[in-house]
Amino acid sequence: GFLAAHPYLKGHSFAEHLTWDLILYGGWRADRFFSKGVFCLINEPIPNWGVQLNPLYHVNQYFSIGASFEVLTDMSANLYNAEINPNTGECVAYSRPSLWRQTAMALSARGEIRMPFFSVGVGVGVNLIQHGYDMQPFYSMFGLKAFLSKRTFLYLGYRLSTLQYTRNIMYGFGYRFGRGVK
Repeated sequence: GFLAAHPYLKGHSFAEHLTWDLILYGGWRADRFFSKGVFCLINEPIPNWGVQLNPLYHVNQYFSIGASFEVLTDMSANLYNAEINPNTGECVAYSRPSLWRQTAMALSARGEIRMPFFSVGVGVGVNLIQHGYDMQPFYSMFGLKAFLSKRTFLYLGYRLSTLQYTRNIMYGFGYRFGRGVK
């Protein structure tokens, strides 16, 4: 077939083109949420963190495709019962749900353009387990990996609930393993 005749793949097994990226990340955001009929502004950084496991198949030396399984905790998700300062619109106090209601588990499809020291990735995904309005079921993401070695990299990512509503920025560290690491 076509793939067997492709010069990049000729004489190589599937496993020789497969890598796995494990990424641990964290970040913070200032947020707003809708409470008691108005938007409430939170004027302090609120943390988020997560882990991603990404199997990637290297189609050629420039392009990879794959998936990602992710667990994300966003401490700004699903806040409620805000006390609002009427002069500034800032939240003076608010209630936070349980950690479980601020955590999502997601699956996404990814594509990456690879360069010698960087890779740029995009993906679309779905939250398989999510709670409340703030953890929208569908999302898109953009990511940049800056390689420190063949196996380690710094990660900068951005996740959007829809193409218009930002969820979180991700600063992290990753490790690449598998037979496809070259």
